[in-house]
Parts: sequence; C-alpha cells; structure tokens
Amino acid sequence: MKKLTLKTKEGCWRLLAIFIVIILLSGFVARMISSSGGSVKISRVTYDSRGATANADLYYPAGTSDKDSLPAVLVAHGGIAMLAMVGLVISAAALLVKNKFFVPCIGSNKPSPSIPFNKKRYWLFNGITVVVAFATMYYINGMNTRELLCNKIFPLSTSWWMTPIYLAVLGVMSGVFLVVEHASDKKRFGASNMASLNFNQKVPAIIKNIFLSIILVTIAYASLMVLEYLFNEDYRFWMASFQEMRAEHWSKVWIHALFMFPSFLLIGASVNYSVRTDIPEWKDTLITVVMNSLGVWLLCAINFILLKAGATSIFSDFKLTYGFVFFVPLTLYLTRKCYKITHNIWLGAALCSLMLTWALFPSQGYHSFSYMGQTWIGNFFNI
Repeated sequence: MKKLTLKTKEGCWRLLAIFIVIILLSGFVARMISSSGGSVKISRVTYDSRGATANADLYYPAGTSDKDSLPAVLVAHGGIAMLAMVGLVISAAALLVKNKFFVPCIGSNKPSPSIPFNKKRYWLFNGITVVVAFATMYYINGMNTRELLCNKIFPLSTSWWMTPIYLAVLGVMSGVFLVVEHASDKKRFGASNMASLNFNQKVPAIIKNIFLSIILVTIAYASLMVLEYLFNEDYRFWMASFQEMRAEHWSKVWIHALFMFPSFLLIGASVNYSVRTDIPEWKDTLITVVMNSLGVWLLCAINFILLKAGATSIFSDFKLTYGFVFFVPLTLYLTRKCYKITHNIWLGAALCSLMLTWALFPSQGYHSFSYMGQTWIGNFFNI
C-alpha cells in the first residue's frame, strides 16, 4: 500500500492511473449492461428546460428505425465512475502541488505541538453540528423559494438558494466554533492552531490555489467528456450528478461560486482546526465526513422510515434537496483532503465552490424571467 500514496509523485501517478481505469471500466460495464452486450441500441435524449438539462437514454432493439414504435426511456447512470472522478481530482491535486509552480500553495505553518487534542470539545462540537445540520435541513426543505432573489446576476431557478442558505448557516456555526476554540486554547496554552490553517498566505499563493482549483475542475470535466464520448455515460449517483454544461453556463459559474466561497472557507477552517493524530488519517477523515453529514442523513432516513411505516405526509420534503445527501459528504471530503495536501484552507474552499456550482447549473436551470439563450460560442462549438 506504500506505493499507493499521495505523498510521492510516483504514488500520485499510480492513483491517477487507477482512477482513470476505474472510470473507463465502470463506463464500459454500464454500457454493456444497458445495451445487453450490444443487442440494444441506445441514443442520448436531452431535455432542456430553461437551461436545466435532464439526460436520458432511449433504448430500442438494434436494427430498428424511427418507423418502428417500441421504445422506453431510462435515465442514465454512473455512480462508481463519479466516485472515481473524486479520487482522480484528489490525486491530480496531490501531484500538481509537487510541481515547482504550485509549491507555494503548500502552507508553512503547522499545528502547535503545545496544544493537546481536546476530545471533549471535539465531540461536543460534532454533536452540535449534527443538530444544527438537521434543523437547517428541515427548515430549508419547508421553504417557499418562489419569492427569493432572481436576476441577471443570479439567474438560476430560485430553489438554488437552498444550497447557499444551508452553507451560510453552517458557515456561521463554524465561525463561532473557531472563535471559541481560538479563545479557549489561547487562554489555556498561550497559543492556538489558527495559524496552522494558513489563512494568511501571501496573495500570489492564494491566487495559485484558486488557479489550481480551476485546473482540477477542468480535469474532472475533461474526464466527463471522455466518458460521454466513449460510453454515453455521465457522473451520476442517485439524485446527485455532474453533467455537461452549455458554454453559456460557465460565464455565470464564477459569481455563484464566489458567493458560496466564504461559507466554505469558514467550514474548512473549523473542520481542519482540530485534526486528530491519535488515530489513522483515514479514520479521522471518515469521522469528520460522517459527523458533519449525519444531520442531513438522519433527516432523510426519518422520511423513509415514516413513509415505510405508513405515514400519509412527508416529515421533511427532500424533493429539491436529495442531492445534499451526497454533496454534503463530498464537499467535506474534498475540504479535508485538500487541507492534508496543501496545509491551507484556500484550495478546498475554491474547489468545493466550483464543483458544487458545476453540479447545480445543469440541474437547476434558469428562472423563467432571467433565461439566457445560446450565444455564438455555444453555437460555434456546438456545446
């Protein structure tokens, strides 16, 4: 297992190769299963509603034409490939920061050895996080988003605000945690781990972190293009997906990502203030992801349990927010892994903001009175 490590260039290359193989292999297997070994012809059908795209596959026996009335429409899939894409991004990040140009991305400050790990505070804050996430998710699921802001700057369907509202609440909570941790450690030990977050990196280093996040999203998107070209599959896991975007969407991605960036910065700072060294790194990462996602998971589980028990109404309607079940742990995982790779919170915040915005655009679509039609760029490149 020492050969499969993010700490060396050789290990990063091996992991990159493995994840690329997994993506391609899972796409091939999915294609073989869905086409029954090639005996069923499949063509992609895309429904575009105000910029929101729903991709589906049209299945019909090989050898038939449009004169035959048969087919069924099934939604495309790609769960394993989607998880492998996340591994691809992390491996690429670990490899690129070893390049001379991106070396400044790595923070120089480390956690203070004079500050012992506070288990009581650690589990108390985790418990509070579960409660706050549960309550916030419950509130968001009951919101009437129709009256929320929609304009040329934020043209997405107003339900998109559920995401930044959730992040803002968790960001405020994270900020409070940071203040308490910093003040408590400063009072007891005369120092704190605030410096280890490397929030005060020099401007060129911060810019390089943001530039690196753009490169990582480009790598992820390029892998999607290859997967779609070869096997007609995209990245999809239950109600969460990363799909191809129209060229016009990218011009609006940046403002939405920037809007969520401060929340991810605060969440990343709080999550990475106390990194456990008394247990293996994988276990620390697992606990971090699970405890920060548990509130959303519990609320969703209660829905299923009550409906299974015969409830006639939904306890909390996830109709517009099922994606949170996957995207919350995904962003937390990226936040922790990016911090372990760079020892700063900038890369994780930028990467999560861009990845989440990418996921939102194809699924949300534009509001009816802020629709942005195709431009010459999309028409010229047919994207």
